[in-house]
Amino acid sequence: MLHPEAVTRNAFGDANYYNLCPSNLDARAYVRALIADISYSYKPDRIELESPSFMGFAHEYHHEKDGVGLTPEEDFLLSLCFCPSCLVRAAKAGINGEAARKVVRQWIAETCEREVPERRFPEFPAAGLDLFRPWPELHAYLIWRFEPVTSLVTELREAAHPATRVVIIDLKEGWQGGCDLAALGKVCDGAILCAYDMQADDVASLMATGRSVLGSGKFLGTGYRLFYPEMSGPQVLASKVKPALTPDVDGINFYNYGLVPAARLDWVKAALAA
Repeated sequence: MLHPEAVTRNAFGDANYYNLCPSNLDARAYVRALIADISYSYKPDRIELESPSFMGFAHEYHHEKDGVGLTPEEDFLLSLCFCPSCLVRAAKAGINGEAARKVVRQWIAETCEREVPERRFPEFPAAGLDLFRPWPELHAYLIWRFEPVTSLVTELREAAHPATRVVIIDLKEGWQGGCDLAALGKVCDGAILCAYDMQADDVASLMATGRSVLGSGKFLGTGYRLFYPEMSGPQVLASKVKPALTPDVDGINFYNYGLVPAARLDWVKAALAA
């Protein structure tokens, strides 16, 4: 909260203090300096970039409450950043961010007037950004959001020590945060695609798509959580990890294991040995 001018802001101007905006010049300079300092001082094999993008609305404040019943598309719309840095950067690219902002504000206002939740776009997120083509200015703004993220990752790769690989951590639907995996794969050293809430077949598909998009020369990893009930037992974890135990996958991460009982770490050992 010390630098509210550097964080993302929704269509109403509310600050998201958990998310530095990738369009903000000071935020970009800070992350570049951090990457350079770490990589040149310690020369780690790899730096993993988590959320060098526009984070979702659900990452909001401690003790979040949603009395409206936001639909997936409304959560996405509330995550869109219209801070001054974004509006200025978009305008330089010929994009009318203010027009896009007005559409989003209107939709969210209508949401808050409904008695119960109602899907505006039932096809979201499966249909992707094409859903928004009937609103050209909003659609153009959503496409533009890839630019600040891709250019930031480009700068971070350039700032890092040549011996340190720089990879991004992303999700299957990373486009919601402004991540274009194909473009990012060209400017950094690879990606870790998180397999949260996925079944084994979905993990296999995610890894196949990731390898196809990134190409053979880039790092490809995946990430899991050990949270219950997502992982209800060692057999469930093993079945979901198995699709990643292939030559095409270069690494597996297990996140937030400090938040789970130590006994579940045995599940990891068993899954990797299967």
